[in-house]
Amino acid sequence: MRIHLVDAGGTITSVVGAGGALAGAGDADGNGAGEALRALLPAGAPPFSVEKVYAGLSEAMGFADFARVAEAIGRACRDPEVAGVVVAHGTDTMEEAAYYADLLHDRSKPVVFTGAQRAAHAPDFDGTANLGDALALAGFAQARDHGVLIVFGGLILPAAQATKVHLAQTQGFAARDGNAGRIEGRAITLPRPGVCPGARVGPLARGPLGERVALITLSAGMSGKLIDAAVAAGYEGIVLAGLGSGNAPDAVVEAVGRALGAGVAVALGTRCLAGSVDGVYSSGHALVAAGALPLRELPAPQARILLAAGLENGITPLSALFA
Repeated sequence: MRIHLVDAGGTITSVVGAGGALAGAGDADGNGAGEALRALLPAGAPPFSVEKVYAGLSEAMGFADFARVAEAIGRACRDPEVAGVVVAHGTDTMEEAAYYADLLHDRSKPVVFTGAQRAAHAPDFDGTANLGDALALAGFAQARDHGVLIVFGGLILPAAQATKVHLAQTQGFAARDGNAGRIEGRAITLPRPGVCPGARVGPLARGPLGERVALITLSAGMSGKLIDAAVAAGYEGIVLAGLGSGNAPDAVVEAVGRALGAGVAVALGTRCLAGSVDGVYSSGHALVAAGALPLRELPAPQARILLAAGLENGITPLSALFA
């Protein structure tokens, strides 16, 4: 049995490019596949295979790239010689790619995303330690029941609750609901098992999702112009990262009413790093009463993917996605 490594680019395999800026290494056609990743593996790594599916940095990734990563995971999980899967991925969109994969994952084998905050040439490179933790977790059979996980800086996070909380620190991710496990050497403490939001509404389409949902973050004094513009641009869904517990200025409440009246789905979250959206204040209550779907604990970036999946798969009512 072996661990299958999916090389999806990112800082962990980046190189210094023009002007000293970091850039993606190699290409996504398999040329030199996995060589950069192989060189980073810790001593004593278990048997493994490597597949390169993306070569750039993750800020340039879209849903089609996430789909290729998810397809590679699916192929590996169907291979009887594979015990688990590790995905080396860029941190900027890691929680979104991991959640995309979680919507499709059948929980037959452990699947673990990891990466690095520092490049390999840096003296405090964190990629080798993260890879070692990911390999150990992917070989831990009990992890399969937890869906797709992210391991980073010693923490184990469910994909549905993972949020990047720092742009450079080596412990760059946290669980929005506080449900994190830990890995220290051979000691593995898994987070509480949970159901990936959206898993109850499958089966979901395995091809790339249409990028038909806008994510709009609210701030003080905003008008409804961005919401009106999203509707005019043809978006079929909008995720609002609202103020506090899902609150909004009056002009935004009015614009959401217009969007809902035009048949655009609206999901209501928060720009806060923790807490549940519940519509307890007047503006949030008005949004929910008008038909906006409260995200509860689901982070807004993951909600955008889930809403796109619901629209792509014709799921009705869409409220079932967030129940």
